[in-house]
Amino acid sequence: MARLCTWGIHLATGDVYASELQWPRAIEEYRAELALDPANNIALAELGHALTEAHDASSAALILQQAVRANPSNGATYVDLGKVWEMHGESEKAIQAYESALHYDPSQLNLHYKLSRLYQKQGQTEQAQKELTAFRAGEAQQQKNDRKAMEALQNP
Repeated sequence: MARLCTWGIHLATGDVYASELQWPRAIEEYRAELALDPANNIALAELGHALTEAHDASSAALILQQAVRANPSNGATYVDLGKVWEMHGESEKAIQAYESALHYDPSQLNLHYKLSRLYQKQGQTEQAQKELTAFRAGEAQQQKNDRKAMEALQNP
């Protein structure tokens, strides 16, 4: 009798629960996936994200640090790690995480705003202004791109 392959099924199920914001169930599924495949970097990052969204900052910090070591170019993992450090009140670590996220994915304009807020909190007004300017410039460019796309759709 053939054995049923369950590799990946928990990851997929966890993704469904995550899309429905059912974080405890998603966490359970991602942990089950990791029990079957401890080297699954995607499940590790998704577990960290789910723990972050569930506001389990201590567990999320440990998992996300593992996820960063396993896949250091995943910008989304750094975003979650930045959120976790903010939850812990660790502004310097949050700044480092958000800057790493922007390094790997510069399209995340909202991170410039978060960085601006964190720098302002630390009294680094010049750096805060620089990040706010980057946020506003990115937003303006995005709006310009959106207008061009709408015009292209209306005038084929």
